[in-house]
Amino acid sequence: MALKQMILNSALWLSGMMTQPQQHHNPQKEVNPAMPALLRETAAQGAVLLENRVLPFAKGTKISLFGRVQQDYFFTGYGSGGDVN
Repeated sequence: MALKQMILNSALWLSGMMTQPQQHHNPQKEVNPAMPALLRETAAQGAVLLENRVLPFAKGTKISLFGRVQQDYFFTGYGSGGDVN
């Protein structure tokens, strides 16, 4: 499973949108040299948000997530409007 999908799955799991974690991956094959640096940077940014009292969000807070698919939206005509790969 690619890093991008792992991050998405983590967000879905934490938000409650995914009720069962996916079990079909092999973590040994998914680790690459960039992961430790990405995780350290993410943790540092999260710590700043906690320190500035941006996190944790109050229960019921609504947020919007934006990314490439919102900029490069495409319509396929068969039910999928975003990048599924």
